[in-house]
Order: sequence, then structure tokens, then C-alpha cells
Amino acid sequence: MSTADRIDKYWEDCQSLVAVKNNQKIASEVSKLKTWIQKHQNETIPDGSKTKLMMIAEKYYIYLSSSSTLPESVIDLISNLLSDMMAIPEGKLISSKAKSRLLKWSQSLQSDITSTSSNNNNSNTNNNSRRTEWIVADIHEETGKQLTLMSADVDSSDILEYINVPDTALLERIQVRFETEEEGVTVLVEIDNNGSHRVIDIVEKKEKIKEREKEE
Repeated sequence: MSTADRIDKYWEDCQSLVAVKNNQKIASEVSKLKTWIQKHQNETIPDGSKTKLMMIAEKYYIYLSSSSTLPESVIDLISNLLSDMMAIPEGKLISSKAKSRLLKWSQSLQSDITSTSSNNNNSNTNNNSRRTEWIVADIHEETGKQLTLMSADVDSSDILEYINVPDTALLERIQVRFETEEEGVTVLVEIDNNGSHRVIDIVEKKEKIKEREKEE
């Protein structure tokens, strides 16, 4: 199957899956598309195929931005798809102009997530959210400073990717600590009933607290 035919097939599948809101198959399809893009990102394709590839990204973006009840896996995969496409070398699978649109969509998603988190904080409804500690492994500048986190549990190899920090001031504090403290930064992550993650605070170790008290 040619590259153009493959993109046509991705477009057809995208439309049919989004129409019936089959989240399990959407997750699988987006994962396949991400893998295909990584393998073919240095290829040059016809303008018509570039346009169709952007139509696929836009379709998934609209699906994500218009729903508030999607599984965490689908949210992460579509967000990561946009990030992967922004990393494609210019003039290959997409145009430089298309990258500007991808960045705008990614920033819009970030804004939506921040707004939703703020509304949740201001509500008085009961929830069964839980909180766990994670270590900051990386800060992604290209996606609005989202975090990659490693579990603070030494017996766990779990990793969370592209996690948002709704509080801008907190994000700045995390970045400063990440860049200056060799022992790493541990953060507190809240997981809500829908499985969504958000960073809510920095975890201060007892040793650090004592050091800061001495400095003061």
C-alpha cells in the first residue's frame, strides 16, 4: 500500500470511529498512526496527502476538545499525536503552516484542561480522588511545559507522560527546582474519578524543610 493510500485509509477509519465514538478502537487507531508517523516522518508526500493527514489530526482534536468524559488513554494519545506531528521535519509529512495550527490546537487543549481543573477546585461536590507522589523526569517545553513523571515507589516502574500543571505559579516553582536540585523534584498528583491526573503541589522532604528553616 502506497503512502497516499495508507493516509486515505487512516482518514476513512478516523471518520467512522469518531462517528460511533468507539474509544477503545480510537485509542488503538491513534496509536497505530503515531507509530506510522514516527517511521515515515522523513518522507516527502504529495500536498493532497499532507492536507488529509492534517484533517485526521483536526478530527481527533475536535473529538477530544468537544468531550469531557473521554478515558485518560484517549486524551493522552490524541494529545501526544499532536505533539508528534509538531516534531515532524518541516516540508515532509506536513507543512510549516500546518505546524502553527497544531501548536494552536495543543495550546487550546492545555487551556481547556486548566479551566476544567479550576472549575473542579471551586466546586463543592464530593469525589473519591486519590493522591500519590511522583518524581519529575522531564519538562516538555514544546507542549506547554507538560511533565513526564516516574513513580516515587522504588518497586514500581510506572511512568506518566504529558501531565499538566494547572497552576502556573506551581509550574514555575517545579521548573526552578528541576533545573537546580540534583536530587530531583517530587510532586503530589491527584487522580480523579475519571482517571485524569493533575499535579497539585511539590512534596517537601523533611531534610529539605530543615535546610530551608536554617536558611530563614
